[in-house]
Amino acid sequence: MDETDLQILANHTSWQQVLAAYLQLAAETPVSPDSTQETGPRWFGRLYSVPGVPSDTLTTIHGQLIAYGWLHFQMEEGQSGLTYRVSPEGRRILKQVASFSTAPDFEDSAPEFDQASSLQEEYAVA
Repeated sequence: MDETDLQILANHTSWQQVLAAYLQLAAETPVSPDSTQETGPRWFGRLYSVPGVPSDTLTTIHGQLIAYGWLHFQMEEGQSGLTYRVSPEGRRILKQVASFSTAPDFEDSAPEFDQASSLQEEYAVA
């Protein structure tokens, strides 16, 4: 990761919002005791809506985040199709962008995630 990557993400608040939405989904989704899922970052169905991000841009945003290595995907069997999670690099760069001096609007444009309401209601998850 270099300063160019920081600048790119700082200039795309909608990209930041999508990464933050996946991170928040992971943080607020408990792992059930009978889950067969391995420990570590969990995989989630694609987000089809993120507050403040036009739905018709999400396909392009997912592609860009994958291309930069900030979002990973994998094929699932059955109806799940593709699942996603923020990469370690995506976590690091999002954290750095939050304090990046040329992105003063980041906090103002980021979605509110302190709400007690369920993310399942706020985001359309496949």
